[in-house]
Amino acid sequence: MQPPAEPRLVDTWPDPPFDPASVLPGLPAQVMAISAGRVAELTAAGVRSAIRKTILSSLSDPQAIDITDDGVAGDEQADRRVHGGMQKAVYLYPAEYYNFWATFRAQAFQTTPLAPGGALGENLTIRGFNERSVYVGDILRMGSVILRVTKQRSPCFKLNLLMGSAHASKLMNQSGFTGWYAMVIQPGKVAAGDAITIEAGSRIVTINDMHRTHQSGSQGNLF
Repeated sequence: MQPPAEPRLVDTWPDPPFDPASVLPGLPAQVMAISAGRVAELTAAGVRSAIRKTILSSLSDPQAIDITDDGVAGDEQADRRVHGGMQKAVYLYPAEYYNFWATFRAQAFQTTPLAPGGALGENLTIRGFNERSVYVGDILRMGSVILRVTKQRSPCFKLNLLMGSAHASKLMNQSGFTGWYAMVIQPGKVAAGDAITIEAGSRIVTINDMHRTHQSGSQGNLF
């Protein structure tokens, strides 16, 4: 059996320039998909990851999925030192950004369509909130599950391999389209289509604020 082909990383950048403020939530807050991944080889060179997700629950097949203290049942992490754990048990990503990433991939000559969930490695594909409207400490209720927002995602090189472009992680950082992590306050079940309600925490720092502070303090100008 032949090993999987190496992803083709290309040197492209979105054109025309994008405006992150133009991608704002406008529809009722809802779970669009629930996804999980198993640790597997991401490249023939032996890079292992669970970033490539499989949809477990979708709007067309809204199965109720267990969310445990560790996150979505069946989801794995290749390196528990930097992934998973209580503070990063569940990764949420706005579906409103999918058109942006589809355009980016097209410009990177990647012809495979994005899956309708889990395409950025997220567990919960959601709509109705983004990094500018969600604060660290906010409580998210969906199905019988309660989550608390903890921090932004800081993408690594594995996002480049997943998206087939050497610029994907830099683009996520520059755009601020990072999504966010949450810890599980109350385990339970959730299904695609479930409404999401938000309860305000201290409302001091948004996910976008946290991301920008991290970027200015650790990386500065990316280009």
